[in-house]
Amino acid sequence: MTESPYRQYLMDEITMGSPVAKGLGLELVKAAPELTVLRLPFRPENTTFEDVVHGGTIATLIDIAAAAGFVAGAGEGVVGGVTSALSINYLSAARGCDLLAETRPLRRGRSQTTCEVTVLDTEGHLIAKGTVTNRGFAAPVGTA
Repeated sequence: MTESPYRQYLMDEITMGSPVAKGLGLELVKAAPELTVLRLPFRPENTTFEDVVHGGTIATLIDIAAAAGFVAGAGEGVVGGVTSALSINYLSAARGCDLLAETRPLRRGRSQTTCEVTVLDTEGHLIAKGTVTNRGFAAPVGTA
């Protein structure tokens, strides 16, 4: 990401540097306003049974991928954001494999972004689809 230093900080320290993102071992593959890609390495501790990746782990991947997509295209003055809506369709099991989450914005407004997140295994099989809305916020006047 070659954007503003503050946007880089939001991506590196807040989004990808969060304890949950670090705990899952998430990797930022690409960060651009129109496409952000995250990788979730397979780990046995993220499974529900045998080698099936837990749905909650996939939901967390989708949530953080959408946050990264929001940050990649956020306007100047945005100091943070929150997920205000999250919808997921699980389409097939992820068995013993790394996952990729591709985030594309559906609509960007001044303070709200809705993204579509597609989760694929490394062979390109569709695992899940999510729609996520993030609401950004700016620093209170006089504090930035």
